[in-house]
Amino acid sequence: MRREASVETASRYPAANSVDRLVETVVLNYMALHDDIGAFTTLNQGLGSNPDDIDRQIAFQPIVNGQIIPPG
Repeated sequence: MRREASVETASRYPAANSVDRLVETVVLNYMALHDDIGAFTTLNQGLGSNPDDIDRQIAFQPIVNGQIIPPG
């Protein structure tokens, strides 16, 4: 965001001014938490195909290793 509260369109982050890419960034980080970034390439539409560009969008390290099985 700019000081006058408008959207910064010259940001180096692809999700800065695109709702679609913002959703992809959220999904990417969810997948990163579950150590499933490799599957993101089949869903990715706008964040680019360069692994370095995608890696810059990841904010989290995996916290789940394996399948989560609900109780009961």
